[in-house]
Amino acid sequence: MRTFLLSTIGLALAWFPCLVSGQESDSETSAPSPDPSALASITGVWEWVGSGMRGGFRSPATLTLESKDGALAGTYSGGFGPDAPIEDAALEADALSFKVSRTFGDRTVTTAYSGRVSGDRITGSIETETFDGPQTLDWKAWRKPAVDPSGSWTWTTTAGRDESIVRTNQLKLRLEEGAVKGMWIIERGQAPLSEVSLKGNELSFRVAGGGGGGRGFGNQGNQGRMTSYRGTISADAITGTVTRPTRDGDVTEDWKATRAAPEVDPLGVWSWETPGRDGETTRNTLEVISRADGSLVATLDGPFGESQASSVTLTGDLFTANVDRETDNGSFTTQFEGRIDGDAIHGLIKAGREDRPFRMIWDAARVVPAGDPAGEWVITVGGFGRRRGGDVGGAQDRPALRLNVEGTQLTGTISGRGGDTPISNGKVENGEIQFSVERSFGDRSITQHYKGRVRDNRIFGTYRVGTGGDEPGAWETFWEAQRPESGA
Repeated sequence: MRTFLLSTIGLALAWFPCLVSGQESDSETSAPSPDPSALASITGVWEWVGSGMRGGFRSPATLTLESKDGALAGTYSGGFGPDAPIEDAALEADALSFKVSRTFGDRTVTTAYSGRVSGDRITGSIETETFDGPQTLDWKAWRKPAVDPSGSWTWTTTAGRDESIVRTNQLKLRLEEGAVKGMWIIERGQAPLSEVSLKGNELSFRVAGGGGGGRGFGNQGNQGRMTSYRGTISADAITGTVTRPTRDGDVTEDWKATRAAPEVDPLGVWSWETPGRDGETTRNTLEVISRADGSLVATLDGPFGESQASSVTLTGDLFTANVDRETDNGSFTTQFEGRIDGDAIHGLIKAGREDRPFRMIWDAARVVPAGDPAGEWVITVGGFGRRRGGDVGGAQDRPALRLNVEGTQLTGTISGRGGDTPISNGKVENGEIQFSVERSFGDRSITQHYKGRVRDNRIFGTYRVGTGGDEPGAWETFWEAQRPESGA
């Protein structure tokens, strides 16, 4: 019995352009030596994600470029097959070209790459021969950072006249096509980072709101005020400065954040789709449970049956599970490896034999039944009528939320000290809700834009204040609601 991953290996040559060419490598001419400064600027590690001709798997690829005897050389790694040296490499001004050839049995597979180099980006095309005939694909690569900033970083700040208020700050970073993106998070809410830059080991970014000392975070009057962070990043720390706005002008202080091991929950059923040829997809699940001794057990279920994982580990937020299979073609071990972020896992699936490894992107989501938002709710944290500090106070101060659902339309009212206020622009889909509330204060009005997820007897999410709620860098305040009968 074969799992879907063994089928993946068998079909890989049909899905990845760098694997299906029958073109023989016949160029033996050497390229002219590149300009030394241009050669120095391009050396290093470059990454991209390749995909199949017919909507197939996404597979990470790596190109390591180096200067060898004054010429450009390098190694390609990715797709299905062993690492291979690049051939016919040429760099003229900003124009890069090379070929990759790999041998599978009695067949040589060659793919040609060409592109323009601009800073930390390469943009160009891939030319190959496939089962569908000659193909030219877009190619976009990015330089791999010297240090991977992905993950959670924390530090503390103090506030108050006597500095007695201690606030924990969290920086949540991720890489998207070589660019750093992220969110700054405190107890009351969060704000996306803007103007993020990572050059070598130097990281800088800006955040809307009060600033590094914990004063005035997220207040509406501070939306246009930016706090600037700058530091040197290592494997476990970011050390630098933070410049924040105050009534008396900008103030610069020392800043140090340390990498934190987030607490994550691996238990449950994780689901993802395996894309195939001609747009077909299959659904796969990995169920993870915990034994009495705390060890983890995982069961993979796909279109070819169930398979028990031989080992399952969780180190910080890094989850791994190995599935061993015996087939007519030998033994295969498939490894699932990814970082857990809430109800999502992002990582890789690694399969194949040692001489023919195969890697594909793994994005799985925890299976969570969609909750029903209809009915009565009590807002317990943040939101309409919120007191400063997050919690809305005692039971008598907690605003009520009444929601009605008709198809994907969400209607209702929210009640606070000022009476009932109707919600507008309400939508619901798969347990995700969004709506707006307009509040008036004399001749002034503001609009709060709410988003939330319904799970059992709880709604949790964020809201923004503004004209559209989607302004770049806008502050988001956390809010929660519970059904009255659940003990809110």
